[in-house]
Amino acid sequence: MTKKIFTAIWMMVADAAFGESYSLERALQQALSGNPERRMASIETAVAKARARQALSAYFPSISAYTGYTYLSDYPKMELYAPPMIDKTISLGDNNNYASGLQAGYTLYSGGADTARYQASRDYQNAAKFREEDAKAKTFFATRAYFYRLLFLEKSSLLAREALKRARAREAEASAKYAQGALPQVEFLASRTWSANQEFLVREAERHLDEARSEFRVLLALPPGADLEILGNLENGNLPPNLPEDITTPALVLAREALRKASAHNETATLAGFFPRITTSAKYEYMKPHQLQVEYGDLFTFNVQATLPLFSGGEKIAMLDAARAQTRLAEVESAATKSRIAEKIFLLQKHYRDLHAGLSLRKENIERAREAYHAMEASWKIGATTSRELSDYELDVFRAETDYYKDLAEIYSIAAEYEATASITTGIFSTEEKNEHQ
Repeated sequence: MTKKIFTAIWMMVADAAFGESYSLERALQQALSGNPERRMASIETAVAKARARQALSAYFPSISAYTGYTYLSDYPKMELYAPPMIDKTISLGDNNNYASGLQAGYTLYSGGADTARYQASRDYQNAAKFREEDAKAKTFFATRAYFYRLLFLEKSSLLAREALKRARAREAEASAKYAQGALPQVEFLASRTWSANQEFLVREAERHLDEARSEFRVLLALPPGADLEILGNLENGNLPPNLPEDITTPALVLAREALRKASAHNETATLAGFFPRITTSAKYEYMKPHQLQVEYGDLFTFNVQATLPLFSGGEKIAMLDAARAQTRLAEVESAATKSRIAEKIFLLQKHYRDLHAGLSLRKENIERAREAYHAMEASWKIGATTSRELSDYELDVFRAETDYYKDLAEIYSIAAEYEATASITTGIFSTEEKNEHQ
């Protein structure tokens, strides 16, 4: 609890002094809330859920009410003629006709079409849900990858600035010795050239860092040019030697499998069109009585109807062929997706192991490069070696340190891609929040 309170206070102070401060956890929350692909996937899930409810309505009767008015310009008439007593025309109807009622309908048998359509709608709903999980995992991967890249570029920029500081100090020392006549001009010029080269490396590192920050702001939907500070340290994470192998089925594989099942159910629904459809209906109606007709005020009717299509010009056969082809296509896509993701997971696990095993060698290389540089620096101070030779050794140190942190960031990025591919959104591991600016 004390650590959380201290972290919250530190982030508020950092926001005020340096702009927005982002730990990995905060960046993930920001990306998840503002990522358009994830929001679209969520909307697709809601649409699929509504369509499943629509398909479920086929199991319930339909009930409707109606009312109507009909005006007749002409109607049947009867003439009575019995002179001289009777000579007139008598109407058998009325111009105005009113009718109102309730009617209900229900499908008794559909050849399995309604059940298949409902099952297909549920499969589409599951596929949309799995695609939403996949979109969430990919959002997490992109955020983690950019976060680790920023940490690496910030570290590279720091190493470049430290190298520039050493180069300027050596240039000042060489300038003083040259002014005293204790150092040849070529050595003095060499130190100046090396210092200028280090300034170029600093500017290049800052440019790469600015580009990465810009991409990160776009990912988090931040205003252009917004100040941000990354809170983290690549060396604080606890890196396991291997990525976990016991994982659940990835969401993308489950989505493809759900689409395959939906295609099979659609094929069943299409095949049901060759079977009879039996429906029943009931109607209660109230009508205005007619003159000279049998008077009634209400009427109840009940009907059962069976419909069997006999000929449709080959439409139903073509629809069935298309449904079967769609099922085969979905089966191929499902198998291909499963195979592709399994191979990708295998390669990511292998690359992770290889890079992790090489970290110790990278550290040893840094120590050897530093040891050689310090020996060469002592030799340069007594004039036993040249500035060019010393610069080469210093460049070896810079490269060794940069390669180490580059591999470290790559390990985190591989783990993030593995999490996205395997639909792991909780995070296998992450860098700890750092309470001091690097």
